[in-house]
Amino acid sequence: MKIYPEAVILCGGLGTRLKELTAENPKSLVRIGGSTFLDVLTDELVRQGFKKIVLCVGYKKEKIIEHFINKKNAEYIFSEEEVPLGTGGAILNAIRNKKIRSETFIVLNGDTFCDINFSDLLHFHEINQSELTMVIEESKLRSDVGTVLLRSDYRLENFLEKDNEINGAKEKYVNCGVYVFDQIVFVGYKNQVISLEQEMLPSIACQNICFGYKSKSGAIDIGTPERYQQNKNFQYQKS
Repeated sequence: MKIYPEAVILCGGLGTRLKELTAENPKSLVRIGGSTFLDVLTDELVRQGFKKIVLCVGYKKEKIIEHFINKKNAEYIFSEEEVPLGTGGAILNAIRNKKIRSETFIVLNGDTFCDINFSDLLHFHEINQSELTMVIEESKLRSDVGTVLLRSDYRLENFLEKDNEINGAKEKYVNCGVYVFDQIVFVGYKNQVISLEQEMLPSIACQNICFGYKSKSGAIDIGTPERYQQNKNFQYQKS
């Protein structure tokens, strides 16, 4: 089995939209289909060959650390933040503190699952000499995810975060919350607190170094009470 570079999971958010579900535990530890959501993500990463997983933790981080500290199926590294740093800031924090060491790494949102072949995704990233590859799916007319405009060669042409509209696009896609990054993307950012979706992606998506990888199965997420109810019985079974 091929051993991949590091995988990074962003699981430090407050999860305020889930309210009572996150009163005791962070959002990524809510249960779905008999397992915690974070176990669904990490078990699939391990199944596909990842041996080192960096968990960017913040809100109720002790719960996640306790859950994974003795787990032996991979090496789990905890990148801790004392104050909320935003999704981009969490990655910058992990890079600056040497928690992320591989030059290329996978990033996943801790509340989103996407059924993809990571070997194929990394190959796509490599052959296109991409510095950022974003997993995308066809738009489902949702206004709470980032909207992507894609060129014919799969380069990202534009990215607008939630509730924005890209005018004139013949084919629109949405962000699935799974990425491949090269560390060079993060060089030059000074701010410690920064949003990946609202600040970083809109500025770098049009720099001719970013590509969109189309997901065939789409993504499920538990980010709102409605979507949690829709997906709480989800059980992932790889064919």
